[in-house]
Amino acid sequence: MKVLYLGCYDQPEGQSSRSYNYVEGLSKLGAEVTYLSNSYDHYKFSTVKVSFWKLWTEDKYNHKYKGKYIRLKTPSYKGKKGRLLNMLINAALVLLYGIYSFLKREKFDVIIGPSVPTFTSFSGILISKILKVPFCFELRDIWPDALVEIGLIKKNTFIFAIMKRMELFILNNLDSVFSTLPYAKRYVDNYISKFSFYYLPNGVDFESHEHSINNIAVSFPSGLSSFCYVGGFGADHDIKTMIKAAIILEEKGYQFIFDLYGEGLKYDELKKFLSDKYKFIRLFPAVKRQETISLIAQYDFAIAAITNSKSYRHGINLNKLTSYMFSAKPIVFASSAPNNPIIEAGSGFTCLAEDPENLSKNIIKMFNTSKLQREKFGNSGYSYLINNLSMKSLSKKMYQALIEVIKNH
Repeated sequence: MKVLYLGCYDQPEGQSSRSYNYVEGLSKLGAEVTYLSNSYDHYKFSTVKVSFWKLWTEDKYNHKYKGKYIRLKTPSYKGKKGRLLNMLINAALVLLYGIYSFLKREKFDVIIGPSVPTFTSFSGILISKILKVPFCFELRDIWPDALVEIGLIKKNTFIFAIMKRMELFILNNLDSVFSTLPYAKRYVDNYISKFSFYYLPNGVDFESHEHSINNIAVSFPSGLSSFCYVGGFGADHDIKTMIKAAIILEEKGYQFIFDLYGEGLKYDELKKFLSDKYKFIRLFPAVKRQETISLIAQYDFAIAAITNSKSYRHGINLNKLTSYMFSAKPIVFASSAPNNPIIEAGSGFTCLAEDPENLSKNIIKMFNTSKLQREKFGNSGYSYLINNLSMKSLSKKMYQALIEVIKNH
């Protein structure tokens, strides 16, 4: 089976690596995968060098699977306009690579493309038409609707209209949907009737995590409880509610350390707000993915919160929660999404989104929870990962799905 897997941001050992993990998993099962992603990594702010006269290069050093890893020559950027330009160049280069493959008579059996960004899969659909092969849509966030719902763009704008037309074109020409969102099928059902749907969440590659790096030692004032947030500082991450909950705790006389690690749109704003005013809240840059597990393991528990956004009505699949569970740490989580992995795993306490008072109460509950019960929460989360989110089993599910899609095309 020859697969053309289209990506944009996902990188090996990057903060976001879902697609790459599936590429490796499919390869281990015998598939020959050509994987396309950006030369610029916006999580690490680093670039894989591509020669001046080339549009892409084959990365022979940073992957471990059978097939090709193609780095598309995309620019570095900051801000919304820079990111939009980066996405458009990615889509253009994806299309050019598809045409180049056609002219070289390179054959693929199936193409997989992401919903983020929409432009990439629009190019993917066009390539599938040229090569006359099925297209599988990897639905991770429902763009552009989700961008409106989290306040990044407005509905009555040109960019929304263009992206919506592209999304509808993709939906009307796809063969199958691979979704990280458990309830996304009902959304797709609104537009098309004939398609196959597979729930394929973000998984954990236990083999790669066995080699996690332990380079970070965190210092805490003696005798204080500690908890952390490790993740993004984007529009849909509810940093504000977590900070408010921590301030409520401090005002009630609790002594603790709350550390936040990450990057994103809200990082500079948060840094300015915290300043030296709240010494019990410490802000750090993002850490390498290989360092995440050992970092979280040094805290008493971990915390996460998402906004009460309509964008979550189809379910959630957060990488940070799998990292927390892999660290075998108890979790406090604020969410109003229809699925709740913490409840499913029995790995901590939860409350509704955007409610700092109730979140602070759950943190207090965790403070007062015995060490033995915390260990039970952590072990439950780890067992949940093994039984439900192993990349080995999820890759087999995707492999079988691809066989069915190719057969039925």
